[in-house]
Amino acid sequence: MLSPSSINLYNQCPRKYYYSYIEKLPTKPNIYLVRGKIVHSILEEFFNLGTELFEEDMYEDKLLVWILHLFKKHWTNNLDKIKELTEKEEAEFYEHDTKVMLLNWTTSFSKKVASFMGKGDSFASSFKKLTPKTEAEYISKEYEVKGFIDAIEEIEGKTRIIDYKTSDKMEVGKDYKLQLAIYALLYKENHNRLPDYVGINFLRGEEFLFEVNEEMLDYAKNEIEKVRKLISSDNIENYKRNVGFLCKWSGGQCDFFNICKPFEKNKN
Repeated sequence: MLSPSSINLYNQCPRKYYYSYIEKLPTKPNIYLVRGKIVHSILEEFFNLGTELFEEDMYEDKLLVWILHLFKKHWTNNLDKIKELTEKEEAEFYEHDTKVMLLNWTTSFSKKVASFMGKGDSFASSFKKLTPKTEAEYISKEYEVKGFIDAIEEIEGKTRIIDYKTSDKMEVGKDYKLQLAIYALLYKENHNRLPDYVGINFLRGEEFLFEVNEEMLDYAKNEIEKVRKLISSDNIENYKRNVGFLCKWSGGQCDFFNICKPFEKNKN
């Protein structure tokens, strides 16, 4: 079954898709994936907070303490894996960078809480209204595609589908737009109504929202069907290589670089 990530991988490089999904060759873990999973786990647990213990005038500081507690727990639980993937100085950089990212996100969340409290809501009520459904799996039987949605928010009568990103580059490119369009399609099929917005929350401080319309759904349908037709073959020759900077860079290389040999002549 297709997913936003597999479709985007095919669009990035058909040959890489072939190695990943047809031959199912193993890939190496990396710090970006490990850090991403840690952050997603922290945010999922963040909303399990017992708000009844909070004082109305101290919630900002306590939310920061809570996120730091979660960060320390999850980072420590993954420390052995992090040490395997990074040198000491690099591990220290990612530890600090991730901590700052989460503190920035928590500060932004506190501002949203404050906006509700400014309308007369209590802290507990505001927190509850801002608590999303997290890590929700959606499957489309019609289009045979599935996806995990980071957060589904129901705020003031509006449904917002949010994907969290830890990327340094805070731009919503074609891959992110396709991912969001597919999420909107999945939501529509499962709930028989459109979500109002889809968006990317760059945890470093920026959030981008897009209003959902039928044109967005048509885009998702067309991309799904296009890729489905292109992956019907098991012949590697039908999966062309997209040779470029994603094959090898100063700090690393594609997982399949040695088997693909992208820069050799007379290769398809």
